[in-house]
Amino acid sequence: MPPVIHRPALSTLALSLVLAACGGSSTSGTPVSVNLASMITAPAPAPAVPAVPPPVVNDTAPAAGPPETAPAAPDAVPVADGAPVGDAVVGKPGPVPTPPAVLVPTPPAVVPVPAAVVPAPLVPVPSTPPVAAVPVKPVPQQGVPVTVPVVTVPVATPPVATPPVIAPPVVTPPVVVPPVVTPPVVVPPVVTPPVVTPPAITPPAVPVAVPAAWTTGVSSFVHPGIGYNAADLAQYKAHVLAGEEPWASGYHYLGGRTPLNYAMLGPFAIANRNIDLNRGAFERDMQMAYNHALMWYVSGNSAHAEKSMSILDAWATTNTSLDGVEAALMLGDYSGRAIIAADILRGLYPGWTATHTAHMKSWLENVWWRRLQVGGSSALGTALGNGSLLKPCNQGGLALKAALAVAVFLDSPLKFDQVINAYLSDPGGLDQMTSTGELGDTGRDQGHAHGQLATYGAIAETAWKQGIDLYSLHNNRLLTAGEYYANYNLGKPFTFTPVSCGYGYYTQIGAQPLQSMPANLFETLYTHYVVRKGLKAPNVTEYRELAKSRGEAGPYSGPYSGQIYRRTKDASTARAITFPFTAPVMTAATSFTQADLGTVRTAGSATNTGANWKMTASGAGAEKGYHFAYKELKGDVEVIATVTDPGALASGVAGIMLRSSLDARPATAAAQIYVAPASSGNGTHLFWRVGTQYYGGYHAARRFPTAVAPMSLKLVRHGHFVYAYLSSNGGTDWTAIGTIIYPELSDTLYVGIFTASGDPVATTTATFENVKIGSKPGSLVAPPTKVSASARSGGIGVQWSASPLARSYDVLRATAAAGPFERVGTELTGTSFVDMGATANTAYFYTVKASTYSGLSAPSAVASVPAR
Repeated sequence: MPPVIHRPALSTLALSLVLAACGGSSTSGTPVSVNLASMITAPAPAPAVPAVPPPVVNDTAPAAGPPETAPAAPDAVPVADGAPVGDAVVGKPGPVPTPPAVLVPTPPAVVPVPAAVVPAPLVPVPSTPPVAAVPVKPVPQQGVPVTVPVVTVPVATPPVATPPVIAPPVVTPPVVVPPVVTPPVVVPPVVTPPVVTPPAITPPAVPVAVPAAWTTGVSSFVHPGIGYNAADLAQYKAHVLAGEEPWASGYHYLGGRTPLNYAMLGPFAIANRNIDLNRGAFERDMQMAYNHALMWYVSGNSAHAEKSMSILDAWATTNTSLDGVEAALMLGDYSGRAIIAADILRGLYPGWTATHTAHMKSWLENVWWRRLQVGGSSALGTALGNGSLLKPCNQGGLALKAALAVAVFLDSPLKFDQVINAYLSDPGGLDQMTSTGELGDTGRDQGHAHGQLATYGAIAETAWKQGIDLYSLHNNRLLTAGEYYANYNLGKPFTFTPVSCGYGYYTQIGAQPLQSMPANLFETLYTHYVVRKGLKAPNVTEYRELAKSRGEAGPYSGPYSGQIYRRTKDASTARAITFPFTAPVMTAATSFTQADLGTVRTAGSATNTGANWKMTASGAGAEKGYHFAYKELKGDVEVIATVTDPGALASGVAGIMLRSSLDARPATAAAQIYVAPASSGNGTHLFWRVGTQYYGGYHAARRFPTAVAPMSLKLVRHGHFVYAYLSSNGGTDWTAIGTIIYPELSDTLYVGIFTASGDPVATTTATFENVKIGSKPGSLVAPPTKVSASARSGGIGVQWSASPLARSYDVLRATAAAGPFERVGTELTGTSFVDMGATANTAYFYTVKASTYSGLSAPSAVASVPAR
């Protein structure tokens, strides 16, 4: 709002001048009065002199001065220039003269009139009219007689004199023009201010946001929340107490198998599966801990809760190893007993203490987690980073089921993310289910197929309880798989597409139908897809009722295991999730660079029509000499091809390959999938060689004799991992045959197709169709920067700057600059670490690696601390 301009009112001095001009009182003169009574007899009163009208005072305000510098009030109203401001100045009329007194004004002092104020004209007071003289007779002297005649003096009435009205002359005061005084122009001296150079101020560095790694967004956890939560348990209890079936009879059956006087069989420091050691004791005790937890919740009898807690706490504080070739199977099966029991009591039983939680967390992190093939803190070693190396088929699924339960109980967002990433990215997870609903174990047997599918259902339900929706992925792939399994095992017509897993390549469905499998799988799928989502699942629904009526297998199980999942209502929700990675964009391979590698005597060649290729080659064999048509690619890469004919020679092979160099010596890291002619009986091979530093030149191969041409092959490089797949339907569905970890694999790879005849001189000709390649920037991250180390109270502090897209960090320590380095801190989510194991009399050297879901970065620069 513009400032309001205030115009000052007339000054007191100006107002006095106006009043004086109008005949008003003034301190500069006194009115003059003439008394004639002593001279004549008072005449009759003279008529009143008309009042002289007061002078007109111009009420125009003086010119505005400069605007005030004070800020306008908040409610000030703008005033246009020239508009009167404040009250108008009104001239006061002078007093009217009272006869006979005559006021003789004292000439006013000459006061300069400001140019902006024009005074009214001065009017002179009229003079007094003349009076006629009366004759006086002389008075006679005394002593002389004198006869005085009587004379009657006539009374003379003086004439009434009407004074003439004299119009005062208009006196125009002279206009006094003040002399124009031109002030002297004073030129100020030119003063050059000194040049002051301000000090250079470096603004504080604004931290640049470092791109973050993929996460699920889950940062806190629900307890109980492994498989079911408090609302699910409350619904189950209500059905039991109401006597509703099948819940009531299932609970009665549970009670008959859960005695309060149960004598624990363990604990033991070691329990293994294959070769078995204390396995039976571990499994039965974990089952009883679960049974007692459920009995307490429904009955309210705290003796059941105390029995469950005593079993769990005894094992948690005693056991140091759960191992064996099939440790993942044991842990996957009994995570659904031990960890769920602990989670129910932790979340709901008042007698569960922080000490119980601490004991369970220590056991789960230091014993269970190390056997579950997920994350760099597992027994598989640091090379995993935040990735996974799952075993094939049902073993991978069971490891994930147990790992997710551990992550939830530990309240670990990092481990939770690692498990969900493995489910979404590792070939042992979601990719084990094809678009037709088949699993890797579908061709093996129906018991293993049920177990594999049940683990995926348990994973999806636990994730749902923590707010993440895995059920909807790949267009409700879990429902498709459930419908396929139930359809076949109900004895209905079916179709089968050959599938593979690490155990084999299956060309027909495995074993006869089974109709006695536990109901928990079908209850889980029915509750989600039918009760929650309102979808149709006719085969799952039918098998669910069949399983309920027949009970369940196993010496310590019963029909109750599936009934908590059997719900009549469920309005819970969860959010969708994005995938951690996107595949490279694949393009048709219409040109290649060609070379003969290894032991080759006859030069090879390859020609193409679009993405279809024909290659003629000699060569000592797939790992010894061959003709290679390739592209040089960087980062994460993928190559696919369908081998339609591997050639006529029984010793020949044709396939796809990626390698870190064109040097064919054994030290070169390489991976190959190749197909041999059917006549050879060799089928398809997966061969890999892992260089020298990490595995000492280790190489291995897997053979799938029934996988013959035509066969589609795929290799995927993802950071430090290479995944191998086969497809029997031209690439519509891919099923895994192996995962290889390559800590030394370079960023630049040579990717393409190859052929070998098995003979350095003789040649064979192979054909390929639909050859495609693709690449994208690598998923490995740069090592941390600005690494420093310093001694502090309690140890040595190590700090570093974050690496873009890193999910966590590992700190390694050595006593020499060249190493060897050992890991002293792992899966650190911050950018600092205190090494409390350092001693004062030793010099230490530290390096830091950034970890992602695709492996570890190269080591950072070394920071050192001298001996103290």
